[in-house]
Amino acid sequence: MTKNPYFTVWFSTKTTIDNILTKQVKFRYYAPILLAVMSSFLGSIKDIIAVFDELLYALIPGVIFILLGYLGLSRLLPWLMSQAGRIWDGKSNIHELRVVIGLAQVPVCLVLIEQCTFLFLGELKAYWEVNIGIQWLAWIFYTRILIIGIARTQGFSYGIAFLNLVISVLPFFVIRLMLL
Repeated sequence: MTKNPYFTVWFSTKTTIDNILTKQVKFRYYAPILLAVMSSFLGSIKDIIAVFDELLYALIPGVIFILLGYLGLSRLLPWLMSQAGRIWDGKSNIHELRVVIGLAQVPVCLVLIEQCTFLFLGELKAYWEVNIGIQWLAWIFYTRILIIGIARTQGFSYGIAFLNLVISVLPFFVIRLMLL
């Protein structure tokens, strides 16, 4: 009997990734990516509403925000990872990296759970207002799953997988710095 990858990825990351890539377990990468983008959107909605003054006017940029975030995480980042992996003769394809990125988004859903809890209580929390312990826990597991996943799919050591991750997210940091 196979186990649910949303639960096993936390502590059996290697086995979960191997089971998904050998098609022993079904996993749809787009669901956690979409939930992580929704968490980011909920964290930014206060700023979006402040710019547009009304929630209705903030919906159009919100939909664009969600669409661009999804495309960035599901299309652009896996492509950048595969291109960076070519430096060290990486073996994975873009679909395998999409699965890894989708798995890495599972811990980010902890932040979304807290945001939704406060939203139902009538309070809208920005991303930086979420409990710092939950943020750190999500970030640590997110990074752990990404590095292990890149190492398993590309055939790298953990150090080279970390370098692959850094090189592939570098364009995002450069764009972010240009927007400041």
